[in-house]
Amino acid sequence: MSWNSNNRAHACLWLFEVWYCRQEDTPFEDAGTWGTDFLIRLGGGASGDFSTNTAQAHASMVDEAMSKIFRAKYEESKSASSSIAAMTIVLADNSKTMADLGVIVDEQFRFGNEL
Repeated sequence: MSWNSNNRAHACLWLFEVWYCRQEDTPFEDAGTWGTDFLIRLGGGASGDFSTNTAQAHASMVDEAMSKIFRAKYEESKSASSSIAAMTIVLADNSKTMADLGVIVDEQFRFGNEL
C-alpha cells in the first residue's frame, strides 16, 4: 500500500515521527519521503552494528508509541518482538523511507475498529 493519510497506521506513524524529529510543520506527503537515516538520526560513516542498534532502539520507540499512545493492537500472529524485528530491518536500510516503514507498521498493527 502506498503512503496514504487515510491509512490509520500511516497517519499515526507520521504523527509520532514529526514529533520525534521536531518537524511538526512537515506535510504528510513530504514526510513519507524521509529516509530512514534521518528518522534514526544516523550520521554518515556509522558502522553496521551501530546502525542496527540505533534502528532497533528506534523500532522499540515506534512499537511503544503505536501500542501505548495510539492503543493499536498487534495483528493476529504478530507481537512486540515481530514488530520490532520487522521495523529494525527497514530502519537499518538507508535506501528505505518512512513510507516503507509505514507498510510494516500497517502489517504489524490493527488500529481501532480495523478488520
